[in-house]
Amino acid sequence: MFEEQEEVQAVETKEEVKPKRKPYVTWVVNGTEYKLKLTTDAICQLENKLKVNLLSTLDTMPPLNVMCGIIHMSAQRFHHGLSFNNIKALVDDYIEEGGSQLELFTDVLVPIFEVSGFFSLEMGQAMTENMEVAKASI
Repeated sequence: MFEEQEEVQAVETKEEVKPKRKPYVTWVVNGTEYKLKLTTDAICQLENKLKVNLLSTLDTMPPLNVMCGIIHMSAQRFHHGLSFNNIKALVDDYIEEGGSQLELFTDVLVPIFEVSGFFSLEMGQAMTENMEVAKASI
């Protein structure tokens, strides 16, 4: 009787290991790296200020003021001393270095939304691929 119990094999269950998302987006301006990611608090503050669901700002390219606001709030976690005016100056420098508002949207804002949990990892990857195709056709 006890021998039978010893023969019973334990059923191993493997937990599905989800790949982790990147901890932040890196935006390089003037040779300085800025880490960007929206926290839940930052998202709530932006939604209160804009009076819209933040995800709806991606329906079309948002105004530059909104993009600067999103970048400003996403910088607060790692660079809490940056003001909104600092961000506007960094965007000016980014554009002077050869960037554009469209690239600011596709290369900075959309990745911020990805690392901040607005999309699943698969959706984020598909969006990145679609952005690359769209940029190549422009």
